[in-house]
Formats: sequence, C-alpha cells, structure tokens
Amino acid sequence: QEYLPSTGILKREVKITWPDGMVTTSRFTYYSSKRELRITSFGRNFNFLRPDQAGSLFVLTEQDWEDYSGFFLDTDAEIDEFMQVLGISPTQTNALINYIPVTEESHELELKQLAEKCFVRIMHFQQQSRCLPKPEY
Repeated sequence: QEYLPSTGILKREVKITWPDGMVTTSRFTYYSSKRELRITSFGRNFNFLRPDQAGSLFVLTEQDWEDYSGFFLDTDAEIDEFMQVLGISPTQTNALINYIPVTEESHELELKQLAEKCFVRIMHFQQQSRCLPKPEY
C-alpha cells in the first residue's frame, strides 16, 4: 500500500483493462493540497470518453499493484445493485472502497446460511398453513 503524502504531488503509471479489452497505460496523479486523485493518459482512441457515459458510475478495481480493470455501470438498476452488494450509499461513491473478495470458503458458508434461512421459512410456513382453515371449493 502506498503512502499518500500530506504535501506535494504523487504520480505513477498503471495499466487499465477496459470492458472492450483495450488496455491503456494511464497515470494516477494524487494532489495532496486538494486530496484529489486524477486518472489521465487514456490515449487518443479511448472509447469511453463520450457524452452518453455521463451519469454512469465508473468503477476501478485493483488486480495488483500495476494492473487495474475499469468498468462502467450505466443503468440505475446496475448502480443500485453494486452499491447494495458493497453496502454503500450514493454519498460514499467517488472514494476508495476496501472490499474483501469472496473466497470459496466464505461463499460456501454464505450458501449454507442462506439454505438454513430458507429451511426455517419453509418450516414456519408449513406450521402456519396447518393453522389455516381448509379452503372450500
């Protein structure tokens, strides 16, 4: 993890893979006076700097220290689902989000917990349905 300086400007080059498979050698520039990170150097033929991308949520994920993947969520449904999965609100975008990826073990545990909840609901429904009067036909 890189230290962000309290004064000055920090720059470094990274590679970003975009949804269309294009890879750019881009630059991260951190301005400590503004507490602002900018991403530049996309290249002349960059396909995603278009007016129709206005309003999209830009997501940049770190694959490793030098390699990143960039995504655009265009619809309200995509954006809402993304924020719900990460447990963030719209005011928490435009920031770094520390997200721990799902491992096979944590995925299995989550599936087991979900199955247990479903089983409890089914049992509850069956108990409730025994108390209901039988429908008349």
